[in-house]
Amino acid sequence: MSSDSSEAYAAAAYAPAKAIRWNGWWFLAAVAPLLVLVVVVRLFHVQLHLGRQVGVPVAAATSVVLYGWSLLVLFAASRRRGLGSLDADFGWRARSVDAGLAAAAVVALFAVSLVIGPLARSFGPVTSNVHLTGDRFWDGVTLLVIPTLVAAPVEELLFRGLLMRWIRIWMIRQGLHRRRDGQLSSLPLHASVLLSAAVFAVAHLYEVSGTASIMGLELQTFALGVANGYLASRTGRLGAAVGAHGALNLIAAVSVLSR
Repeated sequence: MSSDSSEAYAAAAYAPAKAIRWNGWWFLAAVAPLLVLVVVVRLFHVQLHLGRQVGVPVAAATSVVLYGWSLLVLFAASRRRGLGSLDADFGWRARSVDAGLAAAAVVALFAVSLVIGPLARSFGPVTSNVHLTGDRFWDGVTLLVIPTLVAAPVEELLFRGLLMRWIRIWMIRQGLHRRRDGQLSSLPLHASVLLSAAVFAVAHLYEVSGTASIMGLELQTFALGVANGYLASRTGRLGAAVGAHGALNLIAAVSVLSR
């Protein structure tokens, strides 16, 4: 089975098309500008004192540019080293059933947060990674529009589309999809979900500080990564994962903006 349709990727006997030649270096290229920015700001404590009226729009524009760069890298990976479309390479498609799957994932993740929250608070005060600027318009842009309509789809393409699929494809091509008795193994599927979820969680470390806050954010982000990873793997597409991710970002934004 060498087709990279939804059904093919979701199958236990998935065999990636030979035309797929993108790899983890493309993922690093997609996130490199963000890594550089985080290192400069966090490690070297570089700050631009622009004031709120200038600083907030600049921060919003920077976010859009960074996500735009990631999207360009994804397109380039698909065109130059893949099957030629985000659909065929990374599962960029949706079906009506994905709305229900996303809703179920959101409910499950809220249940998980009821356990993670108290656990994190037992280590100290927990701060949120969602912050108001005092400007209602720009709060709406930075907390509602960008996280829901930009961050969610691009991050799912990056982490569940490119990274997770590459891990599974690499393991299959290394022969790790077969046990010693010759039977198919689900190791590549599970490993790709868990490893990509771990990277997804680590990628959000810069958003908070303090042991309790880091623990809370990392555990919840990892849980989202695992849930979306299995959604994307079992369905072979990103529709439900994007829906769940966007819905959670939307709920977090509305809860803060309505205060």
